[in-house]
Amino acid sequence: MTSTEKEPASRTLAFAWVIGAYVVAIGVVFGVGWALGSQHPLVVAGGADLAGTLVIFVFAVIFDNSSFRVDRGY
Repeated sequence: MTSTEKEPASRTLAFAWVIGAYVVAIGVVFGVGWALGSQHPLVVAGGADLAGTLVIFVFAVIFDNSSFRVDRGY
């Protein structure tokens, strides 16, 4: 198997991680929005946005790559 044959699998894995990260972020955004629901709308929006951004940032730090590429050197 050549490196070009392995690339689609690693690419699929990378996309799965990106999708997973955004699913987690959306869940956190809705959770924070619900928790802050009684606050001013700008506080709710700001808190939810900050929380979602932090989730994506954590995934970027974990993968040491802001584009979430799982690069195995193929």
